[in-house]
Amino acid sequence: MKTLPIIAILTFSLTAQADLVGGIAKTNLTTEDKALTLDIDGLTASVGYQVDFGDGWSLTPMYSINEGSESDEMVFAQINLEVESKKISSVEFVVKYEFNSGLYVLAAPSYVEMEIEIYAKRYDLTLRANAYETAIKLGGGYRFNDSVSVEYSQVTYRKTDISSIGIVYNF
Repeated sequence: MKTLPIIAILTFSLTAQADLVGGIAKTNLTTEDKALTLDIDGLTASVGYQVDFGDGWSLTPMYSINEGSESDEMVFAQINLEVESKKISSVEFVVKYEFNSGLYVLAAPSYVEMEIEIYAKRYDLTLRANAYETAIKLGGGYRFNDSVSVEYSQVTYRKTDISSIGIVYNF
């Protein structure tokens, strides 16, 4: 029974090509609600392992992290607040189809953890909040050569949008 996973991994490795991929992207988090409007920018680093299945199809398990993004200020109930995204991390399984021209489209089930810190200057009060969400990431890109691509993607978690544009490098 224990040999079955080993046989599956060996078969999978022999029938598909795989590459380590990494990227850096400019990320924008926006949310708009009756009581809360945010617009926070940051940089996101990601790493994954792309498995090519042929005919333009690939699957990439990917981990992304964004720490210490810029902050945004808002007013809630006549109290000035500073909101800072401390960390946004996600785990995704990116399914990609690449056309012969180098253009590609992607979709990925995504699980994200967002850590936000809110500071009320007037009361010297700091609140931290964690949110865990799942959604579908959609995007596309263009592969310039075997190693370098530019990519845009967007994912919406309830009323929060995270969009990013960046460079992806295949090692």
